[in-house]
Amino acid sequence: MRFDGLLKAPAELLGRGSHGSVYKVVCEDHGMVLAVKRIKDWQISSGEFRQRMKRLNQVKHTHVMPAVAYYSSGQEKLIVYEFQQN
Repeated sequence: MRFDGLLKAPAELLGRGSHGSVYKVVCEDHGMVLAVKRIKDWQISSGEFRQRMKRLNQVKHTHVMPAVAYYSSGQEKLIVYEFQQN
């Protein structure tokens, strides 16, 4: 799946936090339900964001979901997770 397809998929706002919003995204063409965190106000480079995502994926804890994918372009930063109910 490409990120332009992800951005065009139907989305439901699940919540807002201090660093952005989380959406439930249904990708019907691929049979996937994802949680997408759209990060706001992070003034870091794409390289720094990539490094943070690598460190996050090294964390092994029952309360930390591994990211399925991430995207960074200019001011737009997204982290994609498998959707988990509750």
